[in-house]
Amino acid sequence: MEVLTETNIVNDKIDTIVNRYPFAETFLNNNGIEYNKFRNLSLNEYFAELGSEYMEDHAIDSEKIINQFIDYIQQMKSFLGEDNKIVDSLVYFQVMINPVERKISQNL
Repeated sequence: MEVLTETNIVNDKIDTIVNRYPFAETFLNNNGIEYNKFRNLSLNEYFAELGSEYMEDHAIDSEKIINQFIDYIQQMKSFLGEDNKIVDSLVYFQVMINPVERKISQNL
């Protein structure tokens, strides 16, 4: 499984992040990050493009947003991964129970 780091998040292009993690759009939208015009920029470049005066006027803390973004992506990956594990467990359970069911029905 890919290790998610702050370096990946701040240096990868926003478009790359959104393509890799489609649910990332929800976070960006909910946090007022108007990324559509800046999809070809990294988050570092995006925040630099906004400028320190704009960020201060709008109380934007880029470090805090990036840390929250990383946490959000990791939580979503974990959540989605748990769903896959449950499905895998159910499939495994079904495969294991079928031979038992056949043996029981043959003995009846």
